[in-house]
Amino acid sequence: MPKNSRLFTLIASAAMAVVIVPQARPQTPAPAPPQAPPGFDLAFAMNALYGDYDAAHGTSTSTADVSGPEFINYPAGQKITVKPFFAAASSITGEVFVATYSVPATGEFDCHACEPLLGFAVFQKSGATWKIEGSEKPDLIFGEYGNPPTAQLFQFGEHHSGIQLSNTDGGQGVLDTEVMLLVPWNGGFSQAWSGLVSSDDSMYCGAQTPSPCYGYKVDLKFMKGANPEYDDLIVTTSGTDLTDDATPVVKNVAGVVHLRFADAKYVPAK
Repeated sequence: MPKNSRLFTLIASAAMAVVIVPQARPQTPAPAPPQAPPGFDLAFAMNALYGDYDAAHGTSTSTADVSGPEFINYPAGQKITVKPFFAAASSITGEVFVATYSVPATGEFDCHACEPLLGFAVFQKSGATWKIEGSEKPDLIFGEYGNPPTAQLFQFGEHHSGIQLSNTDGGQGVLDTEVMLLVPWNGGFSQAWSGLVSSDDSMYCGAQTPSPCYGYKVDLKFMKGANPEYDDLIVTTSGTDLTDDATPVVKNVAGVVHLRFADAKYVPAK
């Protein structure tokens, strides 16, 4: 699965000095274990995916299997604690989607940049038994303060569901919300689309600051297209943003991008 990228905004004064607004750690507790859909055994799912599931604590223990500079908090062989944070049944297919998050098994992991590892699975019932139809090991980092993003199901075709992740992150006066769309594909999961769906600097802007105020939002809409199996995605942007000049000014941003589904990705429609 392609790893996610981050967009960081630097707010500079006319003298090019960077103004940093202190960011206090929010007092957000770890998410409660998800409520399993009726007839689905979450403990069975966690044992099938990771083994060693401790139902009393809602955790499994595993080993991080990732590499790359973005995984600095997860060196080779790092023991991780795995917890489920999302479980939901698709109303159109009956499949059950499960999402987990993992953090180092020892030490504190609650800094702003402490992103958990995320894993995903989809189960299909066969007779009286649930079977893994697709799974992705914990190899995507997304979230903050050791906590995962929020998750919900989305539909991208008459017979297709996926997991939508959303995380709102604040820093240097800027508040961004990023969304990722994950779809089951060839026995695993693919990141079909990701991007910011809103951004503004309302926490630190205006006459008494070096930065003008801006804000934009992005609307995601699925609609029938040329492919009868998978919906197209319409991405509509509206609002204002800052220019890339040394002394940024506000500019209007507006546009519509038409994407089609191809090889587990949303790409520009031709």
